[in-house]
Amino acid sequence: MNFDDKVPIYYQIKEYLYHQIVTGTLAPGVKLPSVRQLAVDVTANVNTVQRALTEMLDEKIIESQRGKGNFVTEDV
Repeated sequence: MNFDDKVPIYYQIKEYLYHQIVTGTLAPGVKLPSVRQLAVDVTANVNTVQRALTEMLDEKIIESQRGKGNFVTEDV
């Protein structure tokens, strides 16, 4: 993933995931890759990816299930 220096990386990761949800690549109920796998996929630091996911959790775009991972909410 190519990042724009003018926009925070965590925000760009959020936008990338939003785009995948809107286009149907990540359908409601689908499990997201692990934080580490997402970091590898987008070539970013694990902490940066976690910040993006934490904001998406706060916005109720994704939900966390203990021991299972993060999933796209059914309400999207």
